[in-house]
Amino acid sequence: MKHIFKIIGGDMVMTSHRYGHDYQPNFVNLKKGSLDIGGKLLFDLLAYYDLNVQLSDTVNNLSGILTFADS
Repeated sequence: MKHIFKIIGGDMVMTSHRYGHDYQPNFVNLKKGSLDIGGKLLFDLLAYYDLNVQLSDTVNNLSGILTFADS
C-alpha cells in the first residue's frame, strides 16, 4: 500500500495538470478510489500508529492524496 500511495500521491496526482481535459475523468476516478481505500486504511493505521514507526511514510503519501483531492 505504501508504494501504491507513493505513486498515486507523488507521480500521478501531482502531474494531472500535464494531461488534456479529456483525460481528467480518469484522475477523478483515481482520486475517488484512492480516497475510499485510503480512508479504510487510514482508520486502521491510526488505530495502531503508536505501535509502528514505519507508518509515517504511508501517512505522508496519503496526506498528499488528500491535499490534492479537491483540486
